[in-house]
Amino acid sequence: MISEDIGLTEVPRTERLYYGQEEWNFGEGDVRKAFQKVFTPGQDYVLFQTIANKEAVDVLRRYIASRKDMSSPWNIRKIQRGDTPEYCPGATDKGNGLQFDNSLMDSYQRAIDKIANENLGERNFSHYPMVSTNGVHNLDRDSKSIFWPIIYMVTAEKEESLKEIIDNLSGDKSFEMLKEQESPQFYQMAEIETLHKLGIAPLVRLPQELRVGAKDLSRYVDFFAQMEESYKWTGSVREAD
Repeated sequence: MISEDIGLTEVPRTERLYYGQEEWNFGEGDVRKAFQKVFTPGQDYVLFQTIANKEAVDVLRRYIASRKDMSSPWNIRKIQRGDTPEYCPGATDKGNGLQFDNSLMDSYQRAIDKIANENLGERNFSHYPMVSTNGVHNLDRDSKSIFWPIIYMVTAEKEESLKEIIDNLSGDKSFEMLKEQESPQFYQMAEIETLHKLGIAPLVRLPQELRVGAKDLSRYVDFFAQMEESYKWTGSVREAD
């Protein structure tokens, strides 16, 4: 049946009776959850995608940083002949090679959420990843996933405000907020400070966009975004000959 509150189909479900070594799960998925967060009848929405800025990725590889006793600020300079940078951002105080990794992307995504929640209101925007992962530890994420698009869904009246936040992540206001966010370890501050000083945007918006009303968008999501029921046996397994 269609739920009037979220504009999407809610399927009837049977309550599962299972033993302690069984695990049943039912998930609506990232797309449906993102839509449910912002859905308002009669509203118009804009959907667009962001990825890491390749210019920012390339530039950071040219720099090396050091600091004293895990504190801030970092001493940042270009890599010179004889340098042996260690590419473990924030994990070493000396010879720390800069790179745009998943942790840096996380920092910028948290910043977008914080600024947008304060300025737009949390029910006016949402986002979800194009690639959904399951069981992948943060440290084991694909290094190229910084180029996997994040899809933003925003009300039409707040579209320009959200885009401005994303486009100005290297600006002064965002930098001060990021510095507060990264305290007290400041693991990613060398990368953040470098892009800030160079005025290079960490993220870029892809050109393709979708502009659609709530009624049509709810139909698209309802037709194309699956829910998922999963089962997993967590007990011991015996192999039969």
